[in-house]
Amino acid sequence: MRHHLRRLLYLVIPVVALALPASVAAFPLTNCTATLTSYRADGTVLSTATNGADDATQDNPLIIEPDGSVGYDGTSGSIVFGSFTWSVNFWGLIGGLEGTGTNDGAGTTATGSIDVSDALPFPLMGTFYVTGSVTDNDSASSCEGSGWIQIEGNAFSTPQFWVGVLFAVIGLLAMIWAASGHFWAGLLGGILAGLGVAVLLVTFGLMFLGSWTPAIVVAVLVILGPILGLINSRGATPPPTTPAT
Repeated sequence: MRHHLRRLLYLVIPVVALALPASVAAFPLTNCTATLTSYRADGTVLSTATNGADDATQDNPLIIEPDGSVGYDGTSGSIVFGSFTWSVNFWGLIGGLEGTGTNDGAGTTATGSIDVSDALPFPLMGTFYVTGSVTDNDSASSCEGSGWIQIEGNAFSTPQFWVGVLFAVIGLLAMIWAASGHFWAGLLGGILAGLGVAVLLVTFGLMFLGSWTPAIVVAVLVILGPILGLINSRGATPPPTTPAT
């Protein structure tokens, strides 16, 4: 049980109910309990999150150091996971991480820690909204949760920052070009600008619309880009015609 739930708890637990206001909801978990403790590289405590408390919210996220670790202490209560499936998503849309496991010991508790660097595919920084679940394949019983984590770091040393800047600059330039009547440039520019700006907002933790911020920003710019092209193409002065001789 401990071996299989180690990564599951680390990914699933940092969490806030999606249906509730993300900035004020407490740290609920369905059918399970957990406490997370984030440690700095030197072993000192950085942040904690306990389900039922005002933790892992947008205003009080679980803070994680890239070179640190996260300790966990959790239980599935009366549910004994046998063969199970787990899944994790970022912002309710991005990620699609999933897998399966088997609880051979029929245990209901898990305690341990994991190094953050082992869990991240590459350096990340910013504020992230995470949702996840673990579901027993036989009984369909599940543990579900969602919440906010904040990964500290230097933005200029992360790939996501530079990708965000590149997309935002190219996208905004394309939207400016679209203003002269280029519909498809506006569409492509809106997509790139939306993705780039969303990445930068995540990087610097500017979630002014809660967990929906990235999706709304992308949607607005994707719509705005083509509109710029359409408006100006309709208002463009047609070329002069040459009188027939």
